[in-house]
Amino acid sequence: MDFRVLAWNLSFGNAVLSRYPIKTAKLIDLPGFSVLETLLVGKKRGVDCTLLVNGQQVRILGVHFCHRSEAVRARSAAMVQAMAKDRPNSTVIAGDFNSTPTGFPGTQIDDQEGNAMDLLDAYGLFQRRPAHAPTISTAFTYHAAEPNRVIDWILVPRQWSILEYAVLPSLLSDHRPVMVEASLEMELGDMAVPLTDKL
Repeated sequence: MDFRVLAWNLSFGNAVLSRYPIKTAKLIDLPGFSVLETLLVGKKRGVDCTLLVNGQQVRILGVHFCHRSEAVRARSAAMVQAMAKDRPNSTVIAGDFNSTPTGFPGTQIDDQEGNAMDLLDAYGLFQRRPAHAPTISTAFTYHAAEPNRVIDWILVPRQWSILEYAVLPSLLSDHRPVMVEASLEMELGDMAVPLTDKL
């Protein structure tokens, strides 16, 4: 996002750091909280990148959903899900969703739009960890100093196997980092190509 105050213009954003070649990268223009706010101070955005992993293309949608409105987050979820539909078996959605599913601590529901994580679950394209509400604070991702909810996620295709999931203790941000190790099989003609790596 770009944050503008009088003569100051501060730019913030998402990044994908990869040891694999990045084939493409472009901005995801997510819905804003309001037209006026977007004009005055900017809004949250994301990044759409394609990596070449062992010769296969893996798409990463790095997101940062609006922190002020579950309705805006739900619209953002619908948008990234629509983007992922053309490559559902090779797309990962990761980042600060600012949303937690129904049944988890801190859940928010909008009367009209619903809940962003519930919508992403309902589409059925992705899996996530934790799958169920955590019972210990070390599994929460926000706030880093005294975590009480999960709002940071790595969603991987249902066809992949999640081998390891962890929330890492760190005070370098107000969010704790999340790590997933996944094994995937991608079809290449008549042959399945297994790929295993940490994302």
